[in-house]
This record gives sequence, C-alpha cells and structure tokens, in this order.
Amino acid sequence: MTKAHLEASGHTAKAVIANSKNANTCNVDGVEKAQRMCELAAAELSIDPNEVIVASTGVIGQVLPIEPIESHIKELAKGLRQTAMTRL
Repeated sequence: MTKAHLEASGHTAKAVIANSKNANTCNVDGVEKAQRMCELAAAELSIDPNEVIVASTGVIGQVLPIEPIESHIKELAKGLRQTAMTRL
C-alpha cells in the first residue's frame, strides 16, 4: 500500500496513519483495511488518499478492526499539527 501510494504521489507523503498491536499483513482484508485507513485520514485532512502512507505493527494474521479507527478519525485529526519535513 505505502509503496503504491508513494509511486502515485511522486514519492511525497503528506500524512502517515499508524496503528499498533495489530498488523494488517497476512490478513485476508489487510490491503482493504490499509486503504480504508488512508481514505479516512485523507478525507479529514482534505488531501488525496495517495498522499497518506500506512504504518501498522503488531500481531500478524489477526484481523484489524476498522471500526475504532472510523469512529475516532476526527479526534485523531484534531490532534495533528502541521510541520514541514525535508525530502530525503
């Protein structure tokens, strides 16, 4: 997901959405959940979903419940601050 988004955005990300305790890898719907996370974050930040990258870590193979992310994305976005980062 992240590699595809970086390629689509010209290797520039404007946001990272991360979760821990539960990885999205080796799950039947892991890619779909990662894409949904990007869409949720992008909608709150008024950016393209391709400008959002995902970081998930934790238990592999366990289904990631998307509902807590969906229900708290507005709160998460309110806690953000804008900073400039240098392109590596």
